Amino acid sequence: MALKKDWANKVCHLSVELMKMQRKGKLKPLNIIEKDDTDLFVKFLISLGNRSSHVDIETASEFVCRIYGQRKTRDTNEARYLKLMEMSGNISKESPLANVKRVDCALLPPSRRALEMHVLRARYVSIVWTLATLPCPTDGLSVTDYGWCVKDGLLQPNWFNGPSIPQHLFSAGTESHSQEDSTEEESDEPWSEESEDSDQED
Repeated sequence: MALKKDWANKVCHLSVELMKMQRKGKLKPLNIIEKDDTDLFVKFLISLGNRSSHVDIETASEFVCRIYGQRKTRDTNEARYLKLMEMSGNISKESPLANVKRVDCALLPPSRRALEMHVLRARYVSIVWTLATLPCPTDGLSVTDYGWCVKDGLLQPNWFNGPSIPQHLFSAGTESHSQEDSTEEESDEPWSEESEDSDQED
């Protein structure tokens, strides 16, 4: 148990990037780690500092869900939705976005894609700290492989990969507009007595 506490105190500092996702500091994550009898979260955080080890993103997702008090799910996307519903309260059918607009989205769990980038950045820091005794611990490491990108000569966080809104939502909107346009084109035919007579005959 002493060894577990010792590692929990050490590896909790390696999760600085993960802790940036919410405003509860490091105490709650540390308590979660200490109460985990399976040592699953300890092993996950230790793996961040091992360049050759596999980092289990599913464990990271469960860890983050626990940080946000979402014990019913291990999926951060679902936890994000549940937390949003919890913070927004009852949704009015007449004005469904009224309460949602007042929610500070910075207090929500990250999406799955955002979590992956958080983990990569946390892993970069963990690896550098693990190799801190070497003359140049960053040798062979590229920050752009660990959740960062270069814009205008400056390093910036890569918040997530891919579009911010699913493409099928745009497709659905485009299709509805196309159907409306085709309907309007059909109704734009010039009126004539012959066309009105033919409609009455039908």
